[in-house]
Amino acid sequence: MFDSKFLERCSNNRNLIFLVMCLFVHLLNVAIFFSLKIFPLMLLNFASSAFYEVVLLLFKKNRDLLIVLAYFEIIAFSLLSEILASGTLGYIYFVIGMVGVVVFLLPAKMRLKGVFQLFGIAVAIAIQLLNSNDIAVFKTPDDVLLAYGDKIRLFNIFVTIFTLFYVSKLYRVELNLSRERLDYTSNHDLLTGLYNRRFFESLVQRDRIGSSLYSIAMFDVDDFKRVNDSYGHAVGDEVLSVLSRCLSSAESGGALPVRWGGEEFILYMPNLSLDEALERVQSVVDSVRSQEIDANGEKIKITVTAGLASGTRFSDCEKVIKNADALLYRGKRNGKNQIVV
Repeated sequence: MFDSKFLERCSNNRNLIFLVMCLFVHLLNVAIFFSLKIFPLMLLNFASSAFYEVVLLLFKKNRDLLIVLAYFEIIAFSLLSEILASGTLGYIYFVIGMVGVVVFLLPAKMRLKGVFQLFGIAVAIAIQLLNSNDIAVFKTPDDVLLAYGDKIRLFNIFVTIFTLFYVSKLYRVELNLSRERLDYTSNHDLLTGLYNRRFFESLVQRDRIGSSLYSIAMFDVDDFKRVNDSYGHAVGDEVLSVLSRCLSSAESGGALPVRWGGEEFILYMPNLSLDEALERVQSVVDSVRSQEIDANGEKIKITVTAGLASGTRFSDCEKVIKNADALLYRGKRNGKNQIVV
């Protein structure tokens, strides 16, 4: 019924949309009760409309507080409407609906949500008692009730059900987004956006019984500690981001770049022999050398050292990684800025 991207946009603006919906319902009620000459309810809806216009003008000030005020406005409006309408037009449904909706609209950290809900439940019970005892300040004309009472009550039920349906849809969207964010953060390195070591190890474990030619390159930024010490960690982070972008450019053919830890990265290259993988690794190394990084106004260049090894069985992947790591450190000891196969 709703496009997922549309619902995602609605979720991002859920409080604003809710307040606009409230304003629209009250303006519509102003027109309805004016045409029916039920002026007490018209004036009450007019006052509520003015309230929401002010709330929308102040929306950017304190959104959570404004939602709390809107919640209590709905409860007060519903109570007064039921008293004015002899309890015949179904405004109690607004209170019942808001008891559920307020949980979604207010942030989880707000502990008073439970108190707000209890207050709403108490008001709903009070409204029912008033209706049962036929307590009313203003008696709606019988001819109006006979002609329009059921229609107004159905409209109020529809507004409540639509709001609950809409909120439940947004809740599912936010739940799915939260799951996606959780999956992303558990499988990706947040600084570089590359897959992390945990994801790669789980991938290897899953395919452990398989066998196929593959190559693995281990990269390490040369003199990374000196960059951090000389220019600060922000520049160090930029260095890692530059390397990750260079590795990402080598993703074609199923190659998988991974941040292994610290300044160490892996490039997993399935179905590539050592010679083919060497060309891929060389392109990454050359790309890194060509980059210029702004280090607090100074342009600096970086280099990487890489160790490259291959295997044919996924069960030997850990051994292949250790071989690539050993070759990497051989390159470190022998001058850096090179690929060791």
